[in-house]
Amino acid sequence: MKKLFILGNGFDLCLGMKTSYWDFFNSDDIKNFETLYCDSSIDSEDFKNTNLFLAYLFKMKLDKNSDWNHIEKNIINYVEFVVKEKSTISITSPNTKFQNLISKLDFMNDNKFIIDELKKFEKIFGEYIRHEEQYLLQDHKRFPLATDKINKIFNFNIKVSSEEVTIFSFIHIINFNYTNYISQAIKALTYKVETFPFNKSRYKIDLQQVNIHGNTDNPIFGIDSLDIEKYKDVYFKNVFIREERDYEQEYVLYSILQKLTKTARIMEDKTVHADWKLPSPRDLEEINFFGHSLSKADYSYFQSIFDYYNIYDSHIKLNFLYNKNYDKDGANQHTNVMNLMTNYGYTLDNKDKGKNLLHKMLLENRIHLTGLDV
Repeated sequence: MKKLFILGNGFDLCLGMKTSYWDFFNSDDIKNFETLYCDSSIDSEDFKNTNLFLAYLFKMKLDKNSDWNHIEKNIINYVEFVVKEKSTISITSPNTKFQNLISKLDFMNDNKFIIDELKKFEKIFGEYIRHEEQYLLQDHKRFPLATDKINKIFNFNIKVSSEEVTIFSFIHIINFNYTNYISQAIKALTYKVETFPFNKSRYKIDLQQVNIHGNTDNPIFGIDSLDIEKYKDVYFKNVFIREERDYEQEYVLYSILQKLTKTARIMEDKTVHADWKLPSPRDLEEINFFGHSLSKADYSYFQSIFDYYNIYDSHIKLNFLYNKNYDKDGANQHTNVMNLMTNYGYTLDNKDKGKNLLHKMLLENRIHLTGLDV
């Protein structure tokens, strides 16, 4: 039987990588970007090289907005702000740093630069994560510790044994991170055990993985389709009369935002490679979550997965794993799981089934919260 793992940033953090937004914004290169935006004069050559999306986040920080470093939460705010500022520039000359930066980027007088600047930011973020990944792989102390944690999280039970046994594991991973070191870690772990003196055990691990939001070469950030619904009605109502000034901003906003949904970005960047395939429902034993916040922004993914496996009537188990060193008694994970399953219940056509989904899975012993000492 096969197992599916869904990994979030907590997985990378658990292995000692500095991949949080906080870590990124406190890195030397990004601190330099911040200084460049905050301290450079409008006309300096350095200022012209400032990334627009980063500039927006730093502007929010200067405005004392506590959510300034939440990247995906701020994409819609960024687009709205730039479109509004661009509209102001069309009436008056640029009179702020941000307006001046827009005027220098918008030399084609279209809105392509808004998305291009976000993509440039993604490359900056990807380069930071790539360095973190290389640090882990090259660190002779940290990497062996990371492989031991992977052994625990995936429950491979890879160990030295005098018995002549061959253990097979079939693992599929939907990785929300941009890193791609898991296969290397597993190879290093099995090699260490299998070459140990007197060991007779062998491990065959069939690993298939997809980085759903891209890797360090092409990381993507996006927004949930549901978050742009309020622009949708205005767009379709006025799509044939967009020349009217009253509706122009709404039209522009929606036309940009629909290109920035996670679905659109995944299709454009082809982050799901041709060889990737979910295991069939009859072959899957369990779905395991680790290091993922189970936030609403990703509910559409989970809903699609639960629908595909008909989770209400299936035999498949849901295992929500958490790091006891971070969430000691699992209280945070418990709340997140309750919210996820309740929300999914609302999406079922049979509302009575939706109401008793969690209760049914508990009775069938198909849903578990498990703390790991990693």
